[in-house]
Amino acid sequence: MRFAPSPRILLFLAAWVLPAMAQSNSNAAPPPFTGWDVYRLGDRFESVVSNLQSRHPWMEPTTDLNSDTPRDASQAQILIKANRYFTAAQFLFRKGRLYTLRLEFNPRLYSYLDLFKELKEKYGPPGVYTFRSQEWSSNQLLLILERDTTVKYIDLRDLASVQSNASVLAQGADLTREALLKGL
Repeated sequence: MRFAPSPRILLFLAAWVLPAMAQSNSNAAPPPFTGWDVYRLGDRFESVVSNLQSRHPWMEPTTDLNSDTPRDASQAQILIKANRYFTAAQFLFRKGRLYTLRLEFNPRLYSYLDLFKELKEKYGPPGVYTFRSQEWSSNQLLLILERDTTVKYIDLRDLASVQSNASVLAQGADLTREALLKGL
């Protein structure tokens, strides 16, 4: 005798099992966290300036981007004045490319839990969870949510290079300090 599925079993499969399988496959890999809105780690300095001027004119830089910021410098930054949405924002560049984006959301409009809920929904649970911060990491990228309402996107490859250069500069500063003291 041959088994033939009843219409009830087929209906159950169509209504419950197949959608659950499709949903579990769609949640398999969260999108990469490469930046906020149109600002992506690795963007060129000119692209960030253009987006600030055209898409977010309310994000007013503390300096004139057209004259005060050297485009050929190995390191540059753009600081954003406090506004309705952010208490501060900072774009850090190395070799003309964005490697760190730091956003301090206005705590009057956004709570820590609002930001955490949105990030967790979009990227899944954090890999590191402490009282002060949560961290998501993937492919040499790091996303940090800090209390109160600071979000940081960091390219770890460039950060390591910047930190090693800063260490060398600090050693040179100590040598210069010693030389100045000996000159007394």
